[in-house]
Amino acid sequence: MEHGEHACSYLLASDIDLTPGDGSGLSGWESGYADMLLLPDLEAIYQLPTQPGEALVFANAVDDAAPLAVSPRRILAEQVERLAGRGYNAMIGVEAEYTLIHAPDAEPGPAQPWPSLAPVGRMNADYATRHPRPVAEHLRAVLSAAQQACLPLEAMKTESGPGQIEATFAPTGPVRAADDYTVFKALSRAVAGEQGLDALFMAAPDIDSGNGLHLHVSLHCDGASVMSTQAGDLSQTAKQATAGMLGGLPHLLPLLAPTVNAYRRFRPYSFAPTTWCWGYDNRTCAVRVTGGEHNVHVEIRVAGADANIYLALAAILGTIVEGIDTDASPGKETIGNAYAAHDAVPIATSLTEALADFRRSDLAARIFGSVVADHLARTADQEAAAFREQVTASEIHRAMRA
Repeated sequence: MEHGEHACSYLLASDIDLTPGDGSGLSGWESGYADMLLLPDLEAIYQLPTQPGEALVFANAVDDAAPLAVSPRRILAEQVERLAGRGYNAMIGVEAEYTLIHAPDAEPGPAQPWPSLAPVGRMNADYATRHPRPVAEHLRAVLSAAQQACLPLEAMKTESGPGQIEATFAPTGPVRAADDYTVFKALSRAVAGEQGLDALFMAAPDIDSGNGLHLHVSLHCDGASVMSTQAGDLSQTAKQATAGMLGGLPHLLPLLAPTVNAYRRFRPYSFAPTTWCWGYDNRTCAVRVTGGEHNVHVEIRVAGADANIYLALAAILGTIVEGIDTDASPGKETIGNAYAAHDAVPIATSLTEALADFRRSDLAARIFGSVVADHLARTADQEAAAFREQVTASEIHRAMRA
């Protein structure tokens, strides 16, 4: 606890398969695959009921006694500090969706396609009070595990997609919210595994349903919300924040939608946004203003379930700071069906398109610094390259019919 623990720094430069990326300085034969130091955060220790006798301890990555700039937890902490420099702190409420599926009998090898997903339940169970036994047992077990781990989980419910579940968390600080959600993902998957199931945090498990990671954000100063006026309208600060996100997040989209699959979620009439617009209590918008008279906040509906929550929140807070610094205006609100609006900026339709925008813009370097921006671009390119270098089962299927 005092001296930390060492781990190979390639962990921060690898894809989901732990394939090291090139050119980052954190991995590769030229770097000698050196270690980084992990210093435990004594405010972020979790007991996991699914692993009795063990504790999960979050740590901050250090290099030469300085925080490692490209660590996702550090990237988020930097944006929290930037926002504090403007006199504000953020509260984050997480609303997460995932798909409960029957676990396959065995994980296929690299050259074998995965079997078709088998969700637990096929009906639209949004707001349902009765569930199939496996779903009901899963909900109860996850709620119990979350309570034992002291997670601020407010509720769990079934959603409209096949096997889809939604979990909502009470608002807390950004880093704590990200830590809590990360623990929740581990718990829900462990619980599902014990039940012969799996919790799939995939943005688009099929073309007709999508799993979002909706992030609710409010700004506070001296312990009080600064999101609304006494008349209940959006405050100037809230308008600046909304404008900053609408203007900046299009250029940082790989941090909210980091996979090839994530972009299959952005479809009309899917409850996922397709344009960068805002509106009051409007679920067709990218930014939804919601909450009661004393709880006005914004909900960013762009990130998918496969997003790294630390990076998604860093992008959101970073663009909020940009909006405040430039006194930006969000423009007119979208009333009604945003899918039918043709005057808003469209959301990119592929990771390749989003990454090209990320690289063309200087926004990432301005917010995160050039070293971090370059690292994030390499990470996104590595994900895109993984699909450029393989032939999918769908391509083979279509070729066989040609």
